[in-house]
Amino acid sequence: MDHRITERVLCASIVAATLYIPIENLHAEETGAGIEEVVVTATRRSESMQEVPIALSVFDEDDMDRQGLQTLQDLQYEVPNMTMYVVSSFASWINMRGVPSNPNGVFNSGTSPGLGVYVDGVVFSRQTGFNQELSNIERVEVLRGPQGTLFGQNTNLGVISYTTRKPGDSLEGKIKLEAGKFDSRKVNAYVAGPLIDGVLSAGFSGFYVEGDGADKSGYDGNPAYAEDRSGGRLQFHVTPRDNLTIDIAANMLRDRGAGITRGDITELVPGAFASGALFFSQNPFGTAPGGGVEPFTEDQIIIDGKHTVSTRTDFNQATRDEFGLDATVEYELDNGVMLKSITAYKDYESELQYDLGGTAMQMFPNLQAEGNKQFTQEFQILSSAEDRTRYVAGVFYLDNESENEQYVAFGEHMYFIPVPTGAETRLNADLSTRSMAIFGNVTHDLTDTTSIFAGLRYSDIEKEIKVSQSDSVFIFGLINLPNHKQKLSDDFVSWTVGVNHRIETEAFEINLYAKSSQGYKEGGFTTRLLSLSEIGGDINNPNMGFDREEVLEYEVGMKGMFFEDRLRLNLAYYDLDYKDIQTTRLDDNDFSRITNGPSATSKGFELDSTYIISQYFRLVTSVGRSEAKYGTFTNCSPTRDCSGNYLPFSSEWTVSTSLDFQYPLEIFNWTLFGGLDYNYRSPRYTNPGNVFPPSANRFFNAQIGLRSEETGLQLLLMGKNLRDEDNILSETRDNTFGHVSTRYGVPRSWTAQLTYSF
Repeated sequence: MDHRITERVLCASIVAATLYIPIENLHAEETGAGIEEVVVTATRRSESMQEVPIALSVFDEDDMDRQGLQTLQDLQYEVPNMTMYVVSSFASWINMRGVPSNPNGVFNSGTSPGLGVYVDGVVFSRQTGFNQELSNIERVEVLRGPQGTLFGQNTNLGVISYTTRKPGDSLEGKIKLEAGKFDSRKVNAYVAGPLIDGVLSAGFSGFYVEGDGADKSGYDGNPAYAEDRSGGRLQFHVTPRDNLTIDIAANMLRDRGAGITRGDITELVPGAFASGALFFSQNPFGTAPGGGVEPFTEDQIIIDGKHTVSTRTDFNQATRDEFGLDATVEYELDNGVMLKSITAYKDYESELQYDLGGTAMQMFPNLQAEGNKQFTQEFQILSSAEDRTRYVAGVFYLDNESENEQYVAFGEHMYFIPVPTGAETRLNADLSTRSMAIFGNVTHDLTDTTSIFAGLRYSDIEKEIKVSQSDSVFIFGLINLPNHKQKLSDDFVSWTVGVNHRIETEAFEINLYAKSSQGYKEGGFTTRLLSLSEIGGDINNPNMGFDREEVLEYEVGMKGMFFEDRLRLNLAYYDLDYKDIQTTRLDDNDFSRITNGPSATSKGFELDSTYIISQYFRLVTSVGRSEAKYGTFTNCSPTRDCSGNYLPFSSEWTVSTSLDFQYPLEIFNWTLFGGLDYNYRSPRYTNPGNVFPPSANRFFNAQIGLRSEETGLQLLLMGKNLRDEDNILSETRDNTFGHVSTRYGVPRSWTAQLTYSF
């Protein structure tokens, strides 16, 4: 049977199983308490998740602990229509509803992400800061769709909002120790309490992550994707008056992981360096030529083993350093109106080193580095939540200075090429971004059950780039470009309108909503290595810019509570219509560049449900379907027509479901708990050409643990990928270097966790 049909049947079966509810099993006397209300701040005020007319997923501390969710990369498998393509702990492509947040990688400083990532209301303006550690997190909210009329940063794909645990008036703390397969070790700790009763509280959280990973280099035997991260957050909560609160926080992160971007070379194909330099260079395992160049065979390049990569590790490195300082002030007026100020400074630097050739030879050492200094200021005014007409309004300012450095060089293992070893192409780009926005959102209750809402945003963007490129390689079409400066200015108005209607009966309570939104993503500049074709063919008048894209979204949804709050079922259908979408194309030298592509559409649905089967069992399911395709796109490469192709990194189907249980034990008042999870992502392409679709990703995970409320102890054993599936994360055909590279997901693994809370 066709695997696509099989997966669609599977997804349909899960949806059907979720919707089929044996009512006789849902009486209060049999099941105990119903589903607790989830309070979110998606609209910048505290509201019930079921009353917010936005498609969103929410995860609290218990959810993240039970499933071992440590980073945003882990969280992707729990959110419908969200996928990530991960190169390192910070170099990740994020896709929401079939559309990539940044189509040309994270080290293109001239681009702006379509997704907003916030920690306590403070945005990360660059994608290198997105993959945050889930340490001391009280709640994560994932909002899908344009949110520009509610949040300061302009976003047309959605928002991921982290809320940290704030210190309070009582002493509390938590320490979590983990150890697992592949020499994995993790520590998370948190302690908080009052310094001055009723006035000042403080808290500190820290984490440490280290591990070898499943893959090793076939050249030197070292771990290929090692983890080495540590960081912490210091917080102060000040309440000098009953109506005034001040939160001050400082955070830091240090990341020293592996920088390998390729997987195992599984096939050689005709290519410039496969037929020439690759076969007549130094032996790939590092043996000196010894008086002559030593040819080698295909068997020496293709190293057996799905978790043995072909490259060396000594040059491949990934580093990230981050520091942040922010202050949030809230003042409540006598009439219930809230005034709020969020001031933040962030400094984060990241660097990725690897070899473009992807073999054990040092053929083309490559560096991508970015440094960011970011200042943001946001002022908000929020009406009382009890008013018939409720509003959120704000002013947002961003000042971001980015320094970008990239180079590619001839390595020491290149022979028979008439260019001296060490010749390089080096690009330096300084980009300044100033953006200002005024935004607001108003909700008015027409009746007790029906409300209408509308939002408006005005954005003003100014960008300036200073760039220079020196080239002594003279291949790939790369050029010398003297100091050059360009500016970009743009302003636009985005909006949202909608209606929300509540229906309440003895059997159920549902909210129905329909809305339409107009979103934009500003234009920018290419800050990747530049070729003559990329700058428009005229070195004296280079054109490195691209224009804004726009999207028109339609969404209808239903959020319901059924059977005495034993079933929470949320559904959303969306239709996205893109114009001038920012995407990538290949130039004549096989380099990927940003361009304003054709039209594109994405249509699909999302389902989130929680179903209490009995007082001991709970079923949680999310299903997403996204059909995201280009319109007419005839020039995506010199040889390929991409019209009608799927957008990069888009999975048509995303499914996650978990069966959780907890059972009280009479011995020492312990609780036995655990669960069985299934996560599925259908095949996705990594480029507009839709070449080499990887296989679907399937993960069966399980957890079992013991928890004591009296002692604060918790023991948890987790197993991931229990069926040991060969999940292909990426598969790329490199015509320049003449090989196919395949990267596999983590095989079967286990983790043991000990937690103590007080």
